[in-house]
Amino acid sequence: MKVLICVKDKKYQSRIIELIQSMKCEEQIVIESYTTLLSNQRKYDIAFFDLGIDAKKAFTIGKNLYKINHCVNFYMYDDFTYVHEFFDACGFQYLLKDQDDLIQDELSRAYEDYLNSHCKVILKNKDQSTMSLSLFLRNYMLMTLR
Repeated sequence: MKVLICVKDKKYQSRIIELIQSMKCEEQIVIESYTTLLSNQRKYDIAFFDLGIDAKKAFTIGKNLYKINHCVNFYMYDDFTYVHEFFDACGFQYLLKDQDDLIQDELSRAYEDYLNSHCKVILKNKDQSTMSLSLFLRNYMLMTLR
């Protein structure tokens, strides 16, 4: 799972990294953290944006990341100034910067969302061949309709 953190306050950035690393995750977590917003668009699974850096650019990047990879976007600010823009920017959660407990809870929820949208179930047949769950269901539906 690849995580992007764009937060200008290094102490707050470290706290988010600490919370992410404490998550119970069955795969490797790669964290990239910056004190500015990136202009290049890589593929991320979860992203944190400090709206105090540049809210308009953060919302644009968040929308693009969502389109690329269904990225789970967190937007953070000191107050609710940008809450209306958040709804149009493919946001998962709008957080006030002092909400550590909520961040931890929402990280767990974001990880579940990530698993639901990115992970595929593979079924192993008796002959040791494999098949995706979606293919299995499609074949099952075709058989039952005949």
